[in-house]
Amino acid sequence: MLQAFVLDADGPNAPTLPPVVPEGHAAATGLDARHSELARRISTRSVWDRGDLETEARHVGVRLLASGIERINEAAIEKCDEPLLSPTDTVDRFRVDPIASEVFR
Repeated sequence: MLQAFVLDADGPNAPTLPPVVPEGHAAATGLDARHSELARRISTRSVWDRGDLETEARHVGVRLLASGIERINEAAIEKCDEPLLSPTDTVDRFRVDPIASEVFR
């Protein structure tokens, strides 16, 4: 009976903890804390696979990757006239703009 109340910390129903965002970072980027944290994480690489992006998005509580990328790209364009992520020639891979990534680090 007690097992019904035990959470699976690694399973699909694992609780999502609020992202840790440096103070003022979200306000500076114009994004909420979750999208700001996702953008910060995206900025750590030069190329991402869709699966890895989906994992990172779920980890910070962004449920819809496509709309999350759109929101982040809009914020990046406002700050530096470049989107943070753009598709590559390879299906399900994205390139991170090095100039835009500086905005979110």
